[in-house]
Amino acid sequence: MRAVVKAPLGRRPGDRDRQTNATARSLRAYWVGEASSLAGSSVHAVALPVVAVVQLHATPRQVSLLAAAATAAAVVLALPAGVVGDRCTKRPLMVATDLTAAAVVAAVPLCWATGSLSMPVLYAVALLLGALTVLHQAASTAIVPDLVRPQDLPAAHARIGAACAVADTAGTYGGTLVVALAGAARTLCPGTPLSAPPSTKLCAPQLRPRRCPARWPGGGS
Repeated sequence: MRAVVKAPLGRRPGDRDRQTNATARSLRAYWVGEASSLAGSSVHAVALPVVAVVQLHATPRQVSLLAAAATAAAVVLALPAGVVGDRCTKRPLMVATDLTAAAVVAAVPLCWATGSLSMPVLYAVALLLGALTVLHQAASTAIVPDLVRPQDLPAAHARIGAACAVADTAGTYGGTLVVALAGAARTLCPGTPLSAPPSTKLCAPQLRPRRCPARWPGGGS
């Protein structure tokens, strides 16, 4: 009498291919959105000090304080942001921080156009952007294990790191060129291609976390 081997419940022949394709699309959307967002952040890092020096005739001390304000959030919020990014719903947090950063950046050209731009405004913008960046990075780091299989994490992190490195460099040099041609305040206008595009919002619908990690063939339980 021959034994009948049944396929595991809930598993169909094409499930593996569909899950693999969905994972590839999610990862591609993730690193495209994150690279674009990082490029915009690099432009801000170039434009804000130029705005302070050219438009407000800031002193070296004021420029140093502006740089400190941009990095202070990473020191203060790093640990709490890690907890928030791990426990909160990650996609909405990524979208919310990206859109809020775009609104914060838009305040600079608005204040410049109305004649109310000042160093306290730039300090506040730098602080808020730093805090939003920390929260965004915490959520974007925590979501990667939800998008790929455990055995694919090293390759995924390598691709993401390479894309972000290229985006950071391109944003810095591209931002320098745009600032030189258009002016720092105009570079931060919402209509400018490098001015904090809501790239995460555009890519977020394609981020589809895996529902059942234990069902991956060859994966851990």
